[in-house]
Amino acid sequence: DSAAINLMKYYPDPTYPDILKENFIRNSRSITDSTQFNQRIDWIENQKSSWFGRYSWGDDQQDSGGTFYFSGGQVSTRVRQAVLSNTRMLTTSMVNDARFAWNRFQNDYVGYFANKEDIQSTLGIKGLYSFGPLSYGLPAIGISHSVTGPGAGATPWITRNNTFQVLDSLSILKSRHSLKVGGEIRRVRYNQRGNQKELGEFIF
Repeated sequence: DSAAINLMKYYPDPTYPDILKENFIRNSRSITDSTQFNQRIDWIENQKSSWFGRYSWGDDQQDSGGTFYFSGGQVSTRVRQAVLSNTRMLTTSMVNDARFAWNRFQNDYVGYFANKEDIQSTLGIKGLYSFGPLSYGLPAIGISHSVTGPGAGATPWITRNNTFQVLDSLSILKSRHSLKVGGEIRRVRYNQRGNQKELGEFIF
């Protein structure tokens, strides 16, 4: 079968050719590269008003080795955060604190061929196609839960989350009493796609 022949070229030769089962051993590396940056600026506008702003970002790249050369995965994470805050003394007994915050979390867990090569279109398997560059890769193949295929199968997992917050609180001192009131408006955008077997899966 032409599809089977196309798949077989992604199987490596056994490292123990005299054994039929569990005949391949590979030591693979898993590499992590992380970068973080934080910056905060404080500004005293006058005796009654002070501001601060903070911006943070982080990038994390993980390359994990799989059983076979083509079954490894990549995890790319990007985090962004920004805060702007103002503390203002309205009277000698009344202080207002206002804050705006934004947080972004992006996480991509993809297979070896993601953004590189549309493997699905070259295999000749009817009904198997990629949903886009992040879904490029080999299908997962299992035979009686004992023979491992070269594909990752479960990838990709894609997360795109954004959170926006507006907070305000008012503190009041009255004689021997202290009162604090406030509110928060939060907008959460939670977008995730995954566990859809986009690379395809075949179990025998």
